[in-house]
Amino acid sequence: MANPLAAALHKLLDAEVPLFSSQFTPAQRRQIDSVRQKMGGIACQIQGNSIRYQLTDRQRILNYLRHIQPEIITAEHAHLPQRAQNIGQSRHSKSAQHAHQSSYVLLKSISENVIWQQQEPQPQQQLKLTELTAQYGVAALKIHPDDSWSSEQPLWLVENQALFDQLDWLPPDATGSLLYYAGQLSNRLLDWLAAKPRCSALILFADYDGVGLSNFVRLKQRCPDAQFWLMPDWQDKIVRYGNPSIWQNTHDDFVRAYAQMLQQHNGQPDTALQKIATDNDVLALCQQLQQHGSALEQEAVWW
Repeated sequence: MANPLAAALHKLLDAEVPLFSSQFTPAQRRQIDSVRQKMGGIACQIQGNSIRYQLTDRQRILNYLRHIQPEIITAEHAHLPQRAQNIGQSRHSKSAQHAHQSSYVLLKSISENVIWQQQEPQPQQQLKLTELTAQYGVAALKIHPDDSWSSEQPLWLVENQALFDQLDWLPPDATGSLLYYAGQLSNRLLDWLAAKPRCSALILFADYDGVGLSNFVRLKQRCPDAQFWLMPDWQDKIVRYGNPSIWQNTHDDFVRAYAQMLQQHNGQPDTALQKIATDNDVLALCQQLQQHGSALEQEAVWW
C-alpha cells in the first residue's frame, strides 16, 4: 500500500493486541505520531526500551481512515486504470504510481509502402501507414513495451511540430516513418523503443541545444544504434541563425549531456556512450555550439 498513513491505520485496526513500533516503517511511525497528537484515538505506551501503539477510539480512527481512503482496492478493481484506483485509495489520482500503462504516438509515412505490423496476438495486425497518411494526414498507434509492433523501414523522431507538418526538409532519399514527440522523449516511448527492434534504423532530429543533446544521450543509452541527424550546412547555420538565449537557457543540460558522452562507468566505458564519443560529427557539433555560444533550432533546416 503506497500511503504510509493508510497502511499504518489498517495495521492498527486489524491487530487485536498493541503493536510494537518496530512493526511499522519509519514513515508509518511518523504518520501515527502525527495523528495521535492531532486527533487522538491512538495511545503510545513505553515498556522498557520498546514503544507500543494501541487504539483507544477505534471508531474515530476508522472514520478517519474512510475519510482519507474512500475505497479499499481489491482484485475486482484490478481492471481500473491506475489513476482511478489512486482516487479510490487516497482521493488523488497522482498519490501513488500514476503512469498510464499504455501510450500513444503520432506517425506519418514519408515514403511508399510503409507498414507497421504486430505478430502477436494472433491474427497478425497491420497499420498501413502510407494509406492512412494519404487519407487522414496522420495515424496514431497505441504502444506498450510488451507489444510487437515493428516496421521494416527507418523511424525518424522530431521534436517540433513544424517539421512533422511539412516534410520538404527531409533528404530526398529518406524513407520510413516520422514520429512526433513534444520536447522531451518520454520514458514510455524509450521503454517501447528499447524493448525490441522496432525499425531498420532509428534517427533523431532534435534541436541543437542542451535539451536535444540530452534526449539523444537518453535515446542512445537505451538504443545504441540510434543516429543523430545533422542538417546540411549546419556549421554555417550555427553562425548565421544560432540563438545565444536558447544556448544559455539549456546550457546546464548541454554540459551534462556532453559529459555523459565521455564518461566512464566504474572504470569501464559505457559502450553506447562510447559510440557517441567516437562519432566525430556529434562531437564536432558540440564543439561548434560551445565555440559560438549559440543553439540552433530545427526550423533552421529550411534556410
